[in-house]
This record gives sequence, C-alpha cells and structure tokens, in this order.
Amino acid sequence: MANKLTLNPIVIDTFGANQVIRVKGVGPLTITRIIFYSASSGDRFALEDEDGNPIFVAAQSADLVKDIDFGNGHAFANGIVFDYDDALQSGLGAGDLVLIYLK
Repeated sequence: MANKLTLNPIVIDTFGANQVIRVKGVGPLTITRIIFYSASSGDRFALEDEDGNPIFVAAQSADLVKDIDFGNGHAFANGIVFDYDDALQSGLGAGDLVLIYLK
C-alpha cells in the first residue's frame, strides 16, 4: 500500500523516510485520535511539527496497539511530519499502520 495523506483518517503504512503530512502555513490540522498498530514490540513512531517539536511519540511494548484520544481535537498549526530519523530508525515496516483521525 501507500500513505494516504488526503483521507480521513490519514493512513501511514509506508515507512523508511520522513513524510510531510501538513506543511506549515497551510492552516491548522485538527487531530482527534491517533491509532498506532505495530506488528512487533520495540517499534517507534514519532510526529513532529516542522520546527522539530514533538507532537506524538510512541514506542510499542507488549500491547501492539496504541490509541490516543484527543477528545474534541487539538489543532496543530505549525505543520506535521512523520519523523523517521528522530524515531531512531523506527523499525516500522510491513504489517505496521498509523491512522490519524481529523475533525
């Protein structure tokens, strides 16, 4: 499959490089929920704004699903990037999936 950045939810299932989800200056992206499915323990996933500030960082342990609920949503106006490099070469690959739900 390939990343689907224009859907709701946004689907990230292709890993190996940084991926810009929303560029800075386009307007805020309001996230209501992030679900991170991992095929193996030890995988890492990181979202940052374009200035390098962390938005969401998860490392999988025994439970292979992380579900983060932002309630009514949080608006991120400074761009959003899946940061493969800062996730310590995240280990994400086949069988892994991130869903980002928008308001």
